[in-house]
Amino acid sequence: MTDAPGGVRLDRRTVLASGAALAVGLAGCNEEGGDRAEPDDLSSYVPASAGAVVHADMALTESRATRDLLAAHAGDDEDLVAEVERETGVDPEDVDEVLVFSQEPGAERKTLVVAADLDESEARSAAEERRDADYEEVDHDNGTVYSADDPEAPSVGTIAEGQYVVGDEADVKTALDVFAGDEDGLQDPLEGAFQNVRAEQGGGGSGTEGQSGENGTDSGNETGGGETGGDALQQYVASATDRPRGYLPDDDSEQVPAGVSLDLYEELETATATYAAGAGEVAIDVDLQAPDEDTAGSVRDFTGTILAVLRSTAEDQAVLEELARVAVERDGSVVTVDYRSDAEGTATLAGWLGQM
Repeated sequence: MTDAPGGVRLDRRTVLASGAALAVGLAGCNEEGGDRAEPDDLSSYVPASAGAVVHADMALTESRATRDLLAAHAGDDEDLVAEVERETGVDPEDVDEVLVFSQEPGAERKTLVVAADLDESEARSAAEERRDADYEEVDHDNGTVYSADDPEAPSVGTIAEGQYVVGDEADVKTALDVFAGDEDGLQDPLEGAFQNVRAEQGGGGSGTEGQSGENGTDSGNETGGGETGGDALQQYVASATDRPRGYLPDDDSEQVPAGVSLDLYEELETATATYAAGAGEVAIDVDLQAPDEDTAGSVRDFTGTILAVLRSTAEDQAVLEELARVAVERDGSVVTVDYRSDAEGTATLAGWLGQM
């Protein structure tokens, strides 16, 4: 699967998880942290060792644009909605929100924090039924942890009513300890980036048009911009990482042309992404935070070159039209990659990238 500039994957996982959506106006995202997590904030469970965090408002399952997108692009990747059900046994419609964190971007070992209208016994029963395994309580100082007799089944922990941590037993225990204040939680710059992008979640977005500007603002060569639904757009997914290079393929992989290196992205401090949908429209935005304007300019130019290469390899007119909707711009030390389209167009682009 090919990653788009900034490490956002334009496939089902990106559309519903991370992968890889944008909050317009996040150019102000920087190393200064936003408000610290409150007890009812699911990021209160995230340890300092985390390198990637994704939050999803599960109301996305009610989004017509999202449903249309999934119906049009039935890829092989498991989306976040399916993953929640697979890991917890809980019907996604009963889940209000979910947060996923891992030490490295794209890591197979990850931890889910789920907010659902279930009591502890119901959550345990759901896990047992889904895994066809017996769960027993194990010793832990903070909260309650249940582990299964099946070593392949995830553990389930809880310390606050209606909130459940699912994953490897050691990771679940650590998350509960973080919530209780016995372990260090999310740190800057990742915490600041995540809290800022979360502050934008739930609002609408606006389109961007590639153009030269003043005050340190410029756009990539031959970048475009799509129309937006304005207030009709609802942001459902927000994610952040302080290791953006981890989302991209290795330089020696078949996905990277000979002689090309993506190591420039290692200089980035953070990357944030959001997914928004509404009235049949889809918005995917990525903000790449560089240490200074010079580095941001290099990242913007390089990302624009990647986009130009993608356009040169596309033969399908429908794909070319979608690539024209991707805009790359720089505002100070932040590079933004924005995409606006409808569900059908997004599915077309996702399918094409998935074949690369």
